Amino acid sequence: GSGIRQRPVEAPWYAGPTLLEVLDRFSSRGDEADGSFVFPVQDVYERKGTEILVGTVATGRVGQGDELHTLPGDERLFVARIEVFNEDRTRASAGESIGLVLDRPGKARRGDVLVSDGSPAFCSDRLRASVFWIGPGQLRPSAPLVLRCSTQTAAVTEMIVESRVDSSTLEELDPAGALCPTEVADVEVRTVHRCVATCFSDLAELGRFVLEQDGAVAAGGVVTGSGARGTSG
Repeated sequence: GSGIRQRPVEAPWYAGPTLLEVLDRFSSRGDEADGSFVFPVQDVYERKGTEILVGTVATGRVGQGDELHTLPGDERLFVARIEVFNEDRTRASAGESIGLVLDRPGKARRGDVLVSDGSPAFCSDRLRASVFWIGPGQLRPSAPLVLRCSTQTAAVTEMIVESRVDSSTLEELDPAGALCPTEVADVEVRTVHRCVATCFSDLAELGRFVLEQDGAVAAGGVVTGSGARGTSG
C-alpha cells in the first residue's frame, strides 16, 4: 500500500518516514528494562498488617534488597519483598504489575514515584509543556484546571501561554490571546504542589498528562522541561 513500504507518489511533497520505518523506531519493553527504575505508586494496601505498594514498573528493574527513594518526598527505602499475583519474587522489570513491601511502611502513598539513582524524573511545581487544546470554548486564564499525570493529581494555579499555533493552518497566533479548540501551544503549567515528571522523550509514562476542566478532559500535553522554581531531582 501507498506509504507503507515506500513514500506515496500521490504526495511528492511528503519527505517523512514510511509506516514500516515508523514501526521500526518503536522501543520494546526489553529496552525499557535497561533504564533506571521508575515505579508510580497506584495504590497502597494493607494485608495481615503488611503495607504493600502496588503499581506497574514504568522502566528499569528492581530486586529484593535494592535501595530506592521516593519522589517528591525523597525518603531512602529498601525493598523487603516483591509480589506478583500474590507470589513472592526476587526481581521484577518494566511492564510488570507488582506489589512492593518496603523496609519502612508509611513513607509512600498514591501519587508518589519510587525511583533508583540515575532516574530522569524530577519534581517541580512548574512544568514546561506542549499542549493541544480540545476543550469546549476558549481557555480563560482564570479557568480552574486539574492536571493528571500518571497516578498524580494536582490543581493548576496558572497556565502561561508562551506561543500558540492553529493546527489546521499552522498560522502562528498572538500568545496573549485565549487558547481555542484545536490550537497547539507551548505553555508553563504551574501547580499547587510539586509533581513528579520526566520529559516525554525520556519516559512517556511520566512525560504526558491531561488537563481537566469542569470534570472533563480539555487538553492533552507532553512535558518538555521544568520551570525555574520548585525543581529538584
